[in-house]
Amino acid sequence: MSDRHDRLARMLNAKRGDLFLTLRREFGERLEEDALTSQDEKIEIGDRSVSVLEEDVELGRLQMKRRELRQVDDALGRLEQGTYGVCEDCEAPIAEERLEIQLFATRCVECERRRELEERPIETTGRGFRSGFRDIRESSDEDSDE
Repeated sequence: MSDRHDRLARMLNAKRGDLFLTLRREFGERLEEDALTSQDEKIEIGDRSVSVLEEDVELGRLQMKRRELRQVDDALGRLEQGTYGVCEDCEAPIAEERLEIQLFATRCVECERRRELEERPIETTGRGFRSGFRDIRESSDEDSDE
C-alpha cells in the first residue's frame, strides 16, 4: 500500500471514529432525556411544544451524522477499490488538501468548478427578479409626455 493510501485511510478512519463517538454520546443523552420526560407527565402545552421542536432539531442532527457516517463508509469502500481520491471525471488524483476539507469530494477542483458552471442556470433578458419592473427613467419619460 502507498503512503497516500495510508494517509487517506487514517483520515477516513479518524472521521469515522469521531462520528461514532458523537452519535453514541448524543443518542445516549437522547435516551436519558426521553426517560426523564416520560416520568414528568405534567408539562404545560407551551413547554411541550418547545420540547418537541428541540427533539426535531436533535433528530435532524442525528440523521445528518448518520448520513455522514454512511458517506465515510462509502469512501472507505472506494479506498479499498482504489477509486477514493481519484476524480470521477478526469481520473486525476484529488489533492489531499481538498480531501481534508471536503472528505467526500469525488472530483478535483477544476472538474467540480466546470460542473458547477455547467449546472448554473443562465439568466436571459426579460426573466428573473428585475423583469417585472420598469426602469425609473422609462416612467419619468412617459410621465413628461402626458
